[in-house]
Amino acid sequence: MYSNFEVEEQKEKQNSSNNLPDKQLQSYYQDYLDPEYRGNRLPYHIKLWRNRCIIALILQTVASSSGFVMYTIRKMRVGQAVNVMCLLLIIFFGRGGVLTLNKMHIAVHGVITSSVFSVVFLYSILEILFLRNEDEQSSEKLMLFIFCIPYIADLICGVCCLYLSVILYEAQKQEVKLDIPQLNDSQLCAICSSKQINTVFYPCGHKASCYECSLQIKQSYKMECPFCRQPIKDLIVVYDL
Repeated sequence: MYSNFEVEEQKEKQNSSNNLPDKQLQSYYQDYLDPEYRGNRLPYHIKLWRNRCIIALILQTVASSSGFVMYTIRKMRVGQAVNVMCLLLIIFFGRGGVLTLNKMHIAVHGVITSSVFSVVFLYSILEILFLRNEDEQSSEKLMLFIFCIPYIADLICGVCCLYLSVILYEAQKQEVKLDIPQLNDSQLCAICSSKQINTVFYPCGHKASCYECSLQIKQSYKMECPFCRQPIKDLIVVYDL
């Protein structure tokens, strides 16, 4: 028989274990994501392509590791260097960039893996097609095709990362364009009251002044928005049609 205290303790442990995924998800949104996405629920299409990029990165990691082993057996230093470079890109840019939705890291990983490694892939394909020795064609073509598999994974992962970075940049533009809070009902600048409001503080999106006054605010407030105290990275001039 359990005492009332032990029963309550077991219930608390069970409830805490049931809430563990929610706590982990909340921690992911608040602490781990890029600051632009913290505290917000991600749109479905961003989560979808983030998950696809994670799968592509896993595929790329396995393929590059296998390629490194194959090139080591064949004692081909260039192939070893290319696969080591790919693994370093995954560690320092791809993995962290996709998990935290860091647009710059995702773009760097996507550009390099879809361009540099694709050149190596095309070179390998051309080498397969133009083998001159007929006796070695069958075996060498098969071997070279196997060695091309890591670069196919690099190309797939690079394209996925590039597409995710494009989605993130487009989402950022839409957020600034559609979700700009209007701080006053008047269309005149809240500072000088003589010019039209035409400038948005980026990334917070506050819009209440003209460009000249916004520039003065950016300089006098130590590059912080006077309304929310977020750092001002840039000023965006908006023209109303």
